[in-house]
Amino acid sequence: MDSRTLGRVAQCVIVVTMNTTIRGLDESAYRSLKARAALEGRPIGELVSDAIRGYLAWPAPREKTGSLLNIKPIDLGPGTEHISDRVDEILYDEEWERIQGYAEPAKP
Repeated sequence: MDSRTLGRVAQCVIVVTMNTTIRGLDESAYRSLKARAALEGRPIGELVSDAIRGYLAWPAPREKTGSLLNIKPIDLGPGTEHISDRVDEILYDEEWERIQGYAEPAKP
């Protein structure tokens, strides 16, 4: 690689590092991090950067759009008064009926 090409490559590579103060950091956690960094032979900043990248790799929390508690009941008309009980019977079969007192216990 000639010096002109090397100069162009050097112009394209930008390394950004940052010195910052983090307030409110748990002292015990920091001491543990410092010990781990020493054991691994890595700078503390590198470990913190790895932790930040790992955190940012998780999906951002979604905004809450509502609650089931906000759903208002609707009247489905005559004959649907016990529809919830019927759904439960279908889902939970005889056991649900027995628990609710609608059916006799199953015979062994």
